This record gives sequence, C-alpha cells and structure tokens, in this order.
Amino acid sequence: MLVIESGLTLVDPSHARIGYRDVTEVYSATSSAVQRPARSAKSWQTYERWQGGTSPATLTAEFSEAQIDYIGIGAHTLSRADTYTAQVRVDGTWETVASGSVSDDGSLMILITPRQSTGVRVTVSWSGVQAPEIGKLAAGLVLVIGRPLYGGHVPAALVRDTDRRQHISERGEWLGAAVTLAGRSTQLAWSNLRADWYRFYFDAFAGHAKQYPFFLAWRPDRFAESVYAYATGEI
Repeated sequence: MLVIESGLTLVDPSHARIGYRDVTEVYSATSSAVQRPARSAKSWQTYERWQGGTSPATLTAEFSEAQIDYIGIGAHTLSRADTYTAQVRVDGTWETVASGSVSDDGSLMILITPRQSTGVRVTVSWSGVQAPEIGKLAAGLVLVIGRPLYGGHVPAALVRDTDRRQHISERGEWLGAAVTLAGRSTQLAWSNLRADWYRFYFDAFAGHAKQYPFFLAWRPDRFAESVYAYATGEI
C-alpha cells in the first residue's frame, strides 16, 4: 500500500520510488509483548518483530537530525489494527503524516513532504485478541528513478508465486494441497538511464540490494501500491 501525505505534490510522479536509505538508530515502544521488543523493528530481517502489549501502543525510532521523505513499514500485521497513525518529529513536535486503517498486510510506504527530522513513530490501536506486529520500520530519503517504466511491466500485486505440495491417494484421488511458500514477484527494467545518474544515485542502491530488502512504489501517480522486496539476482 502506498500513502502520499496530504498536500504533497510529487516531482516526476510517474517515476518509481525506492526506499532503501534508513537513518533510524534507537527504537523504543510504550508497550511490547513478551519476546517482541521494539528493537526487533530495526533490522531489515523480518523473522523478529515488534508487537504491541497494550492498546494503544506506539513504536518510536529516533535518529540524529536528518532529512527524510519516506517512512516504510514492512512485514507487518496492521490489518489487525483498528487504526494506525504515523508521525515525524520536527523541532521537538510530532506531526501526523498519515493515519487510517489498512485492509491487508502488504508493505506500507508513506511518501511525505521532505523534513529535517529526529524521529518517526507509529501508533496502533486494536480491539481484537492479537496485537499488530511490525517487522521493519524505516525512514530516510527515497531514490527517485531517473526514468519511468514503460509498457510490459507486470506489478507484483498481480503476480503470485506459490509453492504447493499436492496430496494424492494411491488411486490417484486428489486429497488436498499444502502451501509451503507464498509470495509475489516482479521484474523491473529501465532503459536509457544516464551514466552519471546511475553512478551517483543507482549504484549505491544496487550495492544495498545485494544483501538487504527495500521498499518500492513502481508508479505513484496511478497505483497506490508498494512492496517490501528483495532481489533474487544481480541488479
């Protein structure tokens, strides 16, 4: 899911945004479930997650003053939340940049007006039995790709990769199937990127993607879609 802060007009809105720079440093929370501490949301890995203890709960990431224009929330279960609120801290004051609810647990990428900030936080409220979880909370400056994607791209939201184990009886009767791996995939190809732009901007992202995931919004002007993705080969 892609959210654009109210009042923000994007430059080159048809160009993809990639969130891989992350300035966050110290994490804390107003409450946490057992073995689900706030620091679990710092790593790009997602097998450890923060989970709220008592509703409402706030997860905060602080850092040395830096300019940011995106917040990324990956590997989450915010569909359990009745509401969420995302805020940034500017000159000691918390400013709300997005709020509402989400219907699924796909990644949440929030594009915001650039600000000099020292922290971001997400507050969740829930009434169900299970509290929401967040596997990754990031903030920084997005990479705006130098050219838009042209025809032929199939969004990850429309491509399901599922590994199944079929159960068949000795007589050939179908007994069911077990899903062993489920995800989504896509391919991105940009043509005619300027050599100087690639060296100055894109190459650093390519180095990051060798080891770590990233947030991606492929067409912000038309589709409110984002993914928390990783590369399966060289970029």
